[in-house]
Amino acid sequence: MVISAIYPLLVVMLTFGNDKADWCRKSFHNSIDQEQALNDFIKMNKGTKTALVQAYVGAATTIKAEYTSFPNRKYSYFNQGKDIVEQSVKDAPENPEIRYLRLLVQLKAPSFLLYNGDIEEDLQSFERNIVTYGITSSWKRKMIDYLIKTNELSSKQKKTLNQLKFKV
Repeated sequence: MVISAIYPLLVVMLTFGNDKADWCRKSFHNSIDQEQALNDFIKMNKGTKTALVQAYVGAATTIKAEYTSFPNRKYSYFNQGKDIVEQSVKDAPENPEIRYLRLLVQLKAPSFLLYNGDIEEDLQSFERNIVTYGITSSWKRKMIDYLIKTNELSSKQKKTLNQLKFKV
């Protein structure tokens, strides 16, 4: 009796979680190039406690650093975002989407920040887990394409990612 009462609530919670993650995924990628949209994205999702949504908030916060001309603010935004992403990786280390977000942050971070120590680990985790990850193949390919477009990956890494697109 108790299980039959809880089951519909569980289904609603899981469905909302997937919808929230999908909305977050779309909103993040659409807001990267627009300062106000990025700020709105951060405000709307800051209180969400899931590791995935927090990873998106963290990545967005690091990107926010690009929109200020004050070095102290740039550094502060970057560190705030980096810390959020790092916590998300600790909370869900096998989640390829979180690894993808940390990869993006590391690949786009200026070299003097020395935030590039986990690129190989994140790339391997992403490659190992993305094929079976529970999102659409379209999103998987988009993530792979975003990574390939960065100039910081080697040609060998890009080749591996290109091959991965045929498996997703």
